[in-house]
Amino acid sequence: MSLRRFWLGLVFVMAVFLFTFKILQVPPGVETDEGVIAHNAALISKTGRDQNGRFLPVFILSSDQLDWKQPVLIYLTAIYFKIFGTSLLVFKLVNVSLVLVSLGLMWILLKELFGDSGAVWEQ
Repeated sequence: MSLRRFWLGLVFVMAVFLFTFKILQVPPGVETDEGVIAHNAALISKTGRDQNGRFLPVFILSSDQLDWKQPVLIYLTAIYFKIFGTSLLVFKLVNVSLVLVSLGLMWILLKELFGDSGAVWEQ
C-alpha cells in the first residue's frame, strides 16, 4: 500500500510542477475575458459588488454588457483573493487548483469503477 501511495504522491507532485512551471510567463499577459473575471473577482472580494455595482450577482455582466461570465470561477477567485491577496499569481493558481482537485476526484472515481490498475490504464 505504501508503494502505491508513493507513486500517487509522485504523480501529484509532477502534476503540480507541470501545471505551475513558468505560470507567470506562459501565456504572456492576460486575455480580455481573464481580465474581466479577475477584475470582478477583485471587486467582489473587496466590496461585494461587481463592476456594474450589483451586490453579489449570480451571473456577472462583462464590461461591454454583452456577455455573462460564469459565477463559479469568479466567486472562487474572489475567495482566493480574499485569503491570499490580489495578484496575477493567485489568479492563475485558482485554475491550477481546480485542475488538481478534478484530477484527484477523477482518480477516486476511476478507482471505484475499475480498481487500482484500471484507474491508470485500460486493461
